[in-house]
Amino acid sequence: MRARALIAFSLFAGCHRASPPPSCAALLAVASEGSCHEGEARLAAARETLANGEPACLRVLADAEGHDRTVTAVLVAEAFDPAWLADPSPRVRRAAVSSLAVSPRPDGLALARGALADPAAEVRAEALGVIARLGPPATAVEAAVAPLTADASPAVRGAAASALAAVKARGADDRLLALLDDPSEDVRVRAVYAVKELRLQAARAPLVRLREEPRPRVRDAAVLALGVLDRPGESSP
Repeated sequence: MRARALIAFSLFAGCHRASPPPSCAALLAVASEGSCHEGEARLAAARETLANGEPACLRVLADAEGHDRTVTAVLVAEAFDPAWLADPSPRVRRAAVSSLAVSPRPDGLALARGALADPAAEVRAEALGVIARLGPPATAVEAAVAPLTADASPAVRGAAASALAAVKARGADDRLLALLDDPSEDVRVRAVYAVKELRLQAARAPLVRLREEPRPRVRDAAVLALGVLDRPGESSP
């Protein structure tokens, strides 16, 4: 099934705007967020439906909206081809990147790092999330991740903050501190959690200021972070 899926996926990639095969409707139905299946049952139903249908339906699923992204990532991981990272559809590229965290590969970190340069913000953000979940040594990815704290997309900036915290990066403190003043509320919240995870004492002054933020999410996160920094022996310079 894997070989057939790879061939069909590649052939279908060049004409992704064409109408999907009618047989794909069943896969889209069982893998949708509104299907009657949940969790492992949904994945099992999707696997069975895909095995009995056209392999090209896997790409149709990855390019669809409203599907269970976890199920899709598992299915893509099971028939992975690095060429999917260059698919014309950002949704397919995002699904391919997401699958790297589902089934770790020897080249998974390198592929995720390469996806940080993807033209679509949703793919860059997904790649950062994968890097955070893989948790590689900071020295392997910090140089590639840190510049994305200045990305034009708030989703990417926030994901970069989380990734830097997840890999315990130590050379991007100034970038994380700058994100505490980001115009996006979500980015500020994620930056607060990042400096909390890294126990950055240099963040104390901006966190005290954010404690007075009118936005409850930012304010509550700042209070929590200050509580962590106040614990003896847990803070970094």
